[in-house]
Amino acid sequence: MMRQFKKVFLGMCLVLILAGCGAKQSPETSAAEENTQNSVEVETASVPVEEEETQEQAEGDMSTADTQEETAEEESAEGQSEELSDHEGYTEEDPDILMELLDECADVAPGTAGSSLRGAKAAGQLLDWGEEVFDMVTEDSLAVLVQSWVDESSENEVSNFREAWQSVYTMMQDIADDPEGSADLLEGAGYQLSYDKYHQDFPEMMNSAVEKTLK
Repeated sequence: MMRQFKKVFLGMCLVLILAGCGAKQSPETSAAEENTQNSVEVETASVPVEEEETQEQAEGDMSTADTQEETAEEESAEGQSEELSDHEGYTEEDPDILMELLDECADVAPGTAGSSLRGAKAAGQLLDWGEEVFDMVTEDSLAVLVQSWVDESSENEVSNFREAWQSVYTMMQDIADDPEGSADLLEGAGYQLSYDKYHQDFPEMMNSAVEKTLK
């Protein structure tokens, strides 16, 4: 009887011990599962962050590229200005004179009364200026000066210049080809040429500089 009681008692103790072990393992298992879930959430959250960083880096690279391009253009413009100013005979008034002449080109207003006379005067003045600085300028340096005028002018002035330029350019070619034959037209415009002969290349150089700037 005593032996049977001991066996029952031992069996109950064993059941209680096993039940206790199972209860202890449950929190650990739950903690492990929670840690795994948190890890997955962290990894998932990191994906948008990485994508955002990649996008920011790409935008930064584009901004850097734009800045470098602007810097290169500015350095090129400065180089062209220095190239012009380094020539013997160059004066600080030379660029200012061209700015005023481009203003006159913008005032030609083709198709209105007196436009041919205004165009002839503007063309003659440009040719005289070009003859004075011909050995100092290039197509690129002229383009820099034209761009300076565009930057300082209103949209309306630039638009008027666009409309007038072709007629002024054509007159420049005609006058350069035959200064003597253009004397009467220029006299009617109230202008007298300073030279008897002109470099035939200057009108084309000036036109190329304008087209490069206003393309």
